[in-house]
Amino acid sequence: MAGQDADGVISSDDERCAAVMRPPTDDELLGELRRLLARRGKLTMSLIEASQLTRHPNPYIRRFGSLTAAYQRIGYDMNARQRAAAVRFRRPGKQ
Repeated sequence: MAGQDADGVISSDDERCAAVMRPPTDDELLGELRRLLARRGKLTMSLIEASQLTRHPNPYIRRFGSLTAAYQRIGYDMNARQRAAAVRFRRPGKQ
């Protein structure tokens, strides 16, 4: 995408504004998670919230149903602690 540096961070204010005006594609959202995973070696809600490579967790949750589902889409295997937390905080009716 034009206006992004090598890490996928949008470079100018105008480009940032244009990117915010249109909804991100699934590939864009998943690409952000992949870049964060490549850089940090793991994914957590806290890392996603703090990263400049990703959006707030809500767009991933709204698009894919949960962060767990987004993680599965990129092939990320959560550790046992993350899996246990995902089960505890799962909304009724969600898998």
